[in-house]
Amino acid sequence: MKKITTVIGILLLIGCSAISDIPSYTEVYTIDFSKYSNDNFLITPEGYEKEYSSIGMIDISLFPHARKLPYEQITPEIKSIYNVQGTWVTEKLNTEDIIEIVYNKTKEMGADAVIRFKIETITNKYIDFNHNGLRVTGFAIKRK
Repeated sequence: MKKITTVIGILLLIGCSAISDIPSYTEVYTIDFSKYSNDNFLITPEGYEKEYSSIGMIDISLFPHARKLPYEQITPEIKSIYNVQGTWVTEKLNTEDIIEIVYNKTKEMGADAVIRFKIETITNKYIDFNHNGLRVTGFAIKRK
């Protein structure tokens, strides 16, 4: 009984150890819309104050290809090219890819702007894997 109590005590100490130091760091994320602005297409997180015709709501999600590999195939080279979670390997997400999908789809709908543009990360949870993706929502309009 004493061995079980000791083992449980050790596991509690290991599992409850706290982080004691996090160095300062800076994270910068940017999205360049100039390619679309040059085509007279507006993408903005704000509304639009002038006259417009409503085209429709957009809600687009993008998930990268994912596959499970045997542990011995997860090499440093694989880790440098892909995102790795345990033995799951996914392509790295590129924000520009989902922006291009938004642009093409809304142009196809007849829009020349997306207002109330919002981009966020999303996760589909599986038993042994969190599949991370990107989601864009907004309102497609035609400016007058």
